[in-house]
Amino acid sequence: MSGLNFNENQKLVLCVLIGLCLIGLAVSQMRHGWFSSTEIKLSEPAESNWPEGFRGAATNQAQNARVSSAKVVFQVAGCVKRPGVYSLRENSRVIDAIKAAGGPKDNADTEAINLAAKIVDGSRIYVPAKGECSFGQVGGSRSLHTSATQNRSVQARQLVGNQGVVVNINTADLAELDLLPGVGPVTAQRIIDYRRQIGRFTSVDQLLDVKGIGPKKLEQMRPCVAL
Repeated sequence: MSGLNFNENQKLVLCVLIGLCLIGLAVSQMRHGWFSSTEIKLSEPAESNWPEGFRGAATNQAQNARVSSAKVVFQVAGCVKRPGVYSLRENSRVIDAIKAAGGPKDNADTEAINLAAKIVDGSRIYVPAKGECSFGQVGGSRSLHTSATQNRSVQARQLVGNQGVVVNINTADLAELDLLPGVGPVTAQRIIDYRRQIGRFTSVDQLLDVKGIGPKKLEQMRPCVAL
């Protein structure tokens, strides 16, 4: 090789050829994946490459966000077509509960309950029959609402004796609670205040937590109240 002598022009041509070869080699390698493999790794966060415990995590979270919502579970009893335990979305109303139970029967007294009240989780919604648990007809056509001038003890006896008519302590207003034996306006207001505090009575015995109501008074009230 020591006998090879190149003039300046030949050396220049040789350098150009070597450069072209190097450029061609680089282009060829780029086409076959030197850089494309890197791009694939950066742009392919496939779930198949994730740890097993995380596969589908993003999809599941999105589905759960759409599907999951707070529920209330409750019982519907009384004059409905399909009494039973149901669940609805949180903030559903009593009217929704009755619809879920097939709707009211023909003899249901829907005027005796608050259809707009929110359903409380774990509660029991009772739909009375006409004349059963309302302040409707007492002694013929007279209503307890219009007999406020009568003696309170007489009203209480009428309340108990008229086909089991009772006061729903979860829906009754002050005037209705005031008709209960041993209960005056002050105690009636305390019952309402306590009901607002706990949301809803789940047991008649909870009336013992109301100031002014003891065991003896509760036994007087018990035949006259319902949930």
